[in-house]
Amino acid sequence: NTRYQELVTQMEVNQVKLELIRDLRTLRDMLGDDGLPLAFIKHRFDQLAVHTQAGLAQMNADFYVGADAERPMEFSFHRLDTPTPVELPMNKLSGGQRVRLCIAFLMALQKVLIKDVGLLVLDEPLIHTDENGQDQIVQFLADMRQELKNVEHQIWIVDHNPKIGAALDKRLQLN
Repeated sequence: NTRYQELVTQMEVNQVKLELIRDLRTLRDMLGDDGLPLAFIKHRFDQLAVHTQAGLAQMNADFYVGADAERPMEFSFHRLDTPTPVELPMNKLSGGQRVRLCIAFLMALQKVLIKDVGLLVLDEPLIHTDENGQDQIVQFLADMRQELKNVEHQIWIVDHNPKIGAALDKRLQLN
């Protein structure tokens, strides 16, 4: 009788373990390559890529960003200043290109993922850019100001470059 009870208890423990294993396999399948959550995340990443590229296009960037077809949830970069687009590793982006990428990506995040946050802080967004790049970034931020005019969003910019003032509604100058 004692041995029988031990076996029943062991069987119950094994049953719990089997249920846990089934649940873990189900979770693995859901989160795997073909699972719904991963598909949703990929979809959102693709949206980020589209909005990031739109921001780069507004700033007349000389490179293109898109979702990498071979590496899920990674960007691919291509130079546009050559006769045919050439893939460009991210570590080969210039300082000005990285600044544009960061600003475009932050604006894409604001539009796609964190719409309700409503606050974006940019620290010296004109740094590492030439005159033309500065003008393009200022125009992009001015366009964003117009786009966000009727919603409860704020973009705070900290910069010592006087050009940035053209993109702002209000300024606080510290001497």
